[in-house]
Amino acid sequence: MAEEKIKSNGKRERWRVNDALGRAKARWTPWRFVLIPVGFALMAGTALFVNYFNGQIYSLLAPNKASFCGPNRISELVLLLNDILLSIPVGLLLANLCLWLIPPIRRRLNAAEARVGRTFVQSNSELFRFMLFTFLILLPVHAVAIASRVCISASQVYYQKYLFSEMRTYARSEIKAIRKTCSISSRGGSDIEFYLVMKDDSAIYLPVDEASLQRDFPLLDGIPVDGSQCFPKVSRTRNQASTTRQS
Repeated sequence: MAEEKIKSNGKRERWRVNDALGRAKARWTPWRFVLIPVGFALMAGTALFVNYFNGQIYSLLAPNKASFCGPNRISELVLLLNDILLSIPVGLLLANLCLWLIPPIRRRLNAAEARVGRTFVQSNSELFRFMLFTFLILLPVHAVAIASRVCISASQVYYQKYLFSEMRTYARSEIKAIRKTCSISSRGGSDIEFYLVMKDDSAIYLPVDEASLQRDFPLLDGIPVDGSQCFPKVSRTRNQASTTRQS
């Protein structure tokens, strides 16, 4: 697929994949190997920071006296994807800026960019514009996802399914059970999820692990745990895997 761009003289030039690959090859310098680990480290740091920022937003949105607030199942996946997508341009831009502060690397990178008629600053200004574009696209998605939440206080459970929906409140007496579900992960371990099953038959996802569930939520002490959808499923899956290996 070709994309047109305007030259400085007003004429249109077609963008081609082969031309872009050729420019990337001409811009290559061994110093870009340094960019790979630094870029990955800063992308991971950015994703962790955004995740921490999400937690602070949930704390601000939590009802009074709620000791915990987090996303529902779908929102958790959307926020995770948002964190990853946003961390890519931010991490790469920060990595470039870190390398720019080292004079020998800056000279090498400027020389590499000059081979295609550009400067290191120009390349990063384009990356900065891409970061802003990504932010503008992801911000509404992030706002909608973070509005879906489940919060727990010492006496009640609060649940908002999606943006603009009513915040529902449940007393402890309305909690019928804690449903525990398990699945086999790609590495052979168990992925465990918990849901609060209410007397109105609604199931509310809890974004917590088993240790946190037992330690941090006195409201749920004594609530029966239904593991019927967990262990049989794991057992069947393991038996199927064993049968496949034997065949």
